[in-house]
Amino acid sequence: MTVSQVTTLGELLRRGRGSIKTGPFGTALKASEYSDAGVPVISVGEIGNGRLRVTPDTPKVGPSVLRRLPDYVLRANDIVFGRKGAVDRSARVLDSEEGYFLGSDGIRVRLGTAVDPLYMTYLLQSAQVRDWLVQHATGTTMASLNQKILSGVPVSLPSLERQHFVGRLLAETDDSIAALERMISKRLAIKQGMIQQLLGGKTRLPGFAGVLVGRRLADVSIKIQDGTHFSPQLGGSAFKYITSKNIGFGVMRLEAVETISEPEHRKIYGRCDTRFGDLLITKDGANTGNAALNPFREEISLLSSVAFIRCDPRKASEAYILQYLLSCQGRQQINNAMAGNAITRLTLAKIRNLVVPMPEVGEQRALAQVLGDADSEIAALRARLRKICDVKRGIMQELLTCLPFEESAT
Repeated sequence: MTVSQVTTLGELLRRGRGSIKTGPFGTALKASEYSDAGVPVISVGEIGNGRLRVTPDTPKVGPSVLRRLPDYVLRANDIVFGRKGAVDRSARVLDSEEGYFLGSDGIRVRLGTAVDPLYMTYLLQSAQVRDWLVQHATGTTMASLNQKILSGVPVSLPSLERQHFVGRLLAETDDSIAALERMISKRLAIKQGMIQQLLGGKTRLPGFAGVLVGRRLADVSIKIQDGTHFSPQLGGSAFKYITSKNIGFGVMRLEAVETISEPEHRKIYGRCDTRFGDLLITKDGANTGNAALNPFREEISLLSSVAFIRCDPRKASEAYILQYLLSCQGRQQINNAMAGNAITRLTLAKIRNLVVPMPEVGEQRALAQVLGDADSEIAALRARLRKICDVKRGIMQELLTCLPFEESAT
């Protein structure tokens, strides 16, 4: 990409009659002027990565404030930053957000006429600019941004035609990301509704009837066992060593699996002989209660932070129990089992005493299949989302990484 000029954001704004404005300080906005009605006040908490994040908890101000302090009313295509904390985040004000009010912890950039607003939106979100802002922010305990620092950001300006092309290409990519996120949220809501109906017995699959009976995991399992309580020496062979970090919410995280030697593995596996299809559940740590099915057909070893559940196939299905443990009802029961502990932890005794509503095993397998198909659809959508996010990062790196920061930084 041919760069026609490299300048600073402050110089660009001067040329295009743009401006930088910091939110109102001190008593400019009185506490009594906040209200439950009116327009949102945009401060650092409302600024996401590229988007404003207005919630029901976002403060609001009414028309009298907007009339009294018109310089702080945001317009479409303004770009807002947080003044403290996550100073590298920015968001463009959409047409539908015009009229929002700039809060005291915000700084807005009004671009003027010298640049395409979409192009500048994405340029200010690029890794180079974000790193520059973090490096140049003031403060020791909390990063802070001011107008002088923001004015010094180096910017590259290709032709307006090129700016239009890059901005719209990235905006279309963002539209695709947003559409996929909405689709995933919808599928998750549908699945949660299915869980409430099917696992609660309110709706039964065709051909099945009878009463759902709550049964303890200990009563439907052949074995419930945790891994080694002694950390082995890592490395030495291809025997996988699974810890809590490898257990996600319904999926295994296989990008960082450790290995141990065969002698170390044998010491662990003699006691904890987990097999393909066993249900793995984390017992302690930040991921306590996460569960997934063991996808490995070869022998693996577990740390004590992970336990496995092997069901009696005549009584229960591991895939069905997984779906229950990931449901709202299952999560609540797990949280109740951990209540009162100083450390987030599930003991083997508490896992054995978890109660699951159980139809007969044939219906369990059918339910697990239906809900598993929904999981597969959601996983496919998430894979598409990750791919398009990777594409966006590649586009930004290719089209926006062209700033000679060392020469231009102030």
